[in-house]
Amino acid sequence: MSNAPQLHNPLPSPARAVYGFVLYALSAVGFGLYLLWAYCPSEWLKAVGIEYYPQKYWALVMPVYFAMLFVFLMALNVGYSLVLTPSLSSMSTVQDRYSRPLAAPYGVNVSVDKPSVTRTRTRSSSLTAAASPTATVIPAIGDIPAYHVSALLFNSRHSSVPGRE
Repeated sequence: MSNAPQLHNPLPSPARAVYGFVLYALSAVGFGLYLLWAYCPSEWLKAVGIEYYPQKYWALVMPVYFAMLFVFLMALNVGYSLVLTPSLSSMSTVQDRYSRPLAAPYGVNVSVDKPSVTRTRTRSSSLTAAASPTATVIPAIGDIPAYHVSALLFNSRHSSVPGRE
């Protein structure tokens, strides 16, 4: 036997299977009793010996209440999510504790004081570099800092940026 810790297995164990079957059977029986109570006339229920039961009014009202409660809870969940969302001017919409900045994004020379944008590769040289056996096919995963994106998109001083002739 191995001393490795046992991982959680999502497959149903015998105990979970029994609990699931019992819950399924009880819900089917409960739904059947609800349908009998809702559709059988009161005289039939009294003839069988059932005299104490809720009014038939609740057979219609309770499903409607539960449906409206579900709709209300969904709207409440959306509202709560909107309250928890930071404003667009917040820095946490750009960077948070899970951000992984790249060392040097494509086409950007990184310096601590001032980022400068230079296009060091042309289209043909980048295709040649990608076809070489030493080229990195998939770049590292990470977040490009916002100032680099802004410099690439909105810096009009560099005419070599695509779309800015």
